Amino acid sequence: MSEWDKGYWLGGIVAGTVAIVSMIAHYPKNIVPEVDKVQSGYAIPRDLGIETSDLDGNGELETIIKYKGRPFLLRIDDIERPVVQSYEIRPVEYSEPILEKR
Repeated sequence: MSEWDKGYWLGGIVAGTVAIVSMIAHYPKNIVPEVDKVQSGYAIPRDLGIETSDLDGNGELETIIKYKGRPFLLRIDDIERPVVQSYEIRPVEYSEPILEKR
């Protein structure tokens, strides 16, 4: 094998290794299983979605789980257990300002 051929082989091995490592590093880690049947009483994974939004306007994001399009808050309690809580957004109620007598 000539020096020229060895260079092509070495270049191909290096390029292939770089491509494989790059694919592994960029492979998505959060994949939803494609299943239709789960044990009774459990959510079907493909019907779940996770979003974030600043629902209360305090500048911090809240985690929202959607199951079949219906939103739920995902919170963590004092002992680090997940808590799922339904919620609704209500319009702000305005009241008439009270005028002071002078």
